[in-house]
Amino acid sequence: MLFRSVKNVKLLLTHLKSTDFDLYCAVLLAASLGARRSEILALQWGDLDKTTGSIDLTSGLIRVPGVDHVVLTNTKTGEGVIESPLEPRVVRDLKEMHDRRLTSTKNAFVCKKERFMFPYDVLGKIPFHPDSFTKKLRDSQVGVTGLRTPITWKDLRAFAATELARRENGI
Repeated sequence: MLFRSVKNVKLLLTHLKSTDFDLYCAVLLAASLGARRSEILALQWGDLDKTTGSIDLTSGLIRVPGVDHVVLTNTKTGEGVIESPLEPRVVRDLKEMHDRRLTSTKNAFVCKKERFMFPYDVLGKIPFHPDSFTKKLRDSQVGVTGLRTPITWKDLRAFAATELARRENGI
């Protein structure tokens, strides 16, 4: 499918890097790890190990019909991944996002271990509603030159799986 091509994902990443660095980092995680939207939303700063260059994907943040707030749960499969290795550039960009947050708020508490990496609020206490995060990704792609079809979180997950399968050593 065209929208999952390396070229299109690169177009999106290049655009987001200059317009919305936090969303860029979320998309980078989805495209490189195949992380689900719910897993990205549940990430807290304590899940990132900058020393080993790995991240723990152990939770998901979901919307439950009839409940007026998002719910933190296990991952969709119930089998979280501990110490999933990250590419060096992903670690570098997550560190930059961390530093930008600290600089912009001048508050060391916004990046405490239990604060969300991709929050709705500046302090990292309020998570994004999953549907709002999807809308944020969709809206960010309006007017991106060369991108004909919007890329979704699910597309990024499929892209990551496809790219892993294409590697010489397989998955």
